[in-house]
Amino acid sequence: MTVLPPVPAIDVHTHLFPPRLSAAVRGALHEMYGWGFDLPDDPVELATFLADRGTERFCVLPYAHKPGVARSLNAWVAETTAALDGAIGFACVNQDDDDPISILDEAFASGLRGVKLHHQVQNVAPDDERLFPVYELMLERNLPLLVHAGKGPTDNGLVGLDRFAAAMARYPDLRVCVAHMGAPEQEGFVALLEQHPNLYLDTSGLGGMRLDGIVTQANASRILYGSDAPNIAFDYELSITKVTDLGLGPAAERAIFRDNARAFLGELPGVVSRG
Repeated sequence: MTVLPPVPAIDVHTHLFPPRLSAAVRGALHEMYGWGFDLPDDPVELATFLADRGTERFCVLPYAHKPGVARSLNAWVAETTAALDGAIGFACVNQDDDDPISILDEAFASGLRGVKLHHQVQNVAPDDERLFPVYELMLERNLPLLVHAGKGPTDNGLVGLDRFAAAMARYPDLRVCVAHMGAPEQEGFVALLEQHPNLYLDTSGLGGMRLDGIVTQANASRILYGSDAPNIAFDYELSITKVTDLGLGPAAERAIFRDNARAFLGELPGVVSRG
């Protein structure tokens, strides 16, 4: 029996890459963590899979693992997501790119709606000054940023609560979502929500990540549903049930699965509310 979210969902955390890069990403994850993957990484097949499981819109998050790849990857994401029902493309940039602002200006002009930074893969701390122009551009454009700033599954020595909190102290109004709730430091990242009204956390990935006692009625308005599809090494349905099993009730579930994402992402053309 297929498990569906309680309302048509907005999944803020999925990944699509060009075929060769997708194979390389999956190969690296298998080599590092032993993960295997059952979900399709073909864009059309993944979009169909998500739609069949109650996802109305989904964010596609690239990341620039080295300088010089962001511009072409952003162009691929823009072209790919434009052809997929429900897809919302984000841009990427590397801290060592030449003229990162120009790269992002081009990406936004092509229709991409936010930026993804993967501080682990990019080997850059959230409070690294090379990222300050990116943060300032996001504030200027009033666009969302989604970051992998937590120490899970691997701590590269540059990530974690303290380095992220330092970045937020400098840019307290940044509209940003922390992937995987900052695991394994979920409690500390939740505490930051009180200080930063535009800060969100997503529930994606890391199948064993604990939400019980961390996601509550008090903070449900700042939690976003994410699956991390297709590169997950656990049953996809767990991305849904680990939220619904909390028993927070219809209003909180509607917020987590859909309405909070609308606030984070801004106006979403083409969204039709079905419940």
